[in-house]
Amino acid sequence: MNKFEVKKDSHIILKVEHLGELLSNTEYNNLIGILELLDERKKLNGYKQHRYYICNVDEPYSEEVLSVIKKGELKEE
Repeated sequence: MNKFEVKKDSHIILKVEHLGELLSNTEYNNLIGILELLDERKKLNGYKQHRYYICNVDEPYSEEVLSVIKKGELKEE
């Protein structure tokens, strides 16, 4: 039997708008540099580039989104 498990704390989400508002130019540039370095190293190591949809868990439709994800993940197994 396939089992679905929500992966907590497996990704970091950064809202670009907040970066510009809350970080100094130096902090922002340092962060962008680290993210670019990570991206380069992932490519060198053959990682597939993924893109994601984001859903806040406090949205009224979040359980429906989770249900769709769960069905899709269980189909793939």
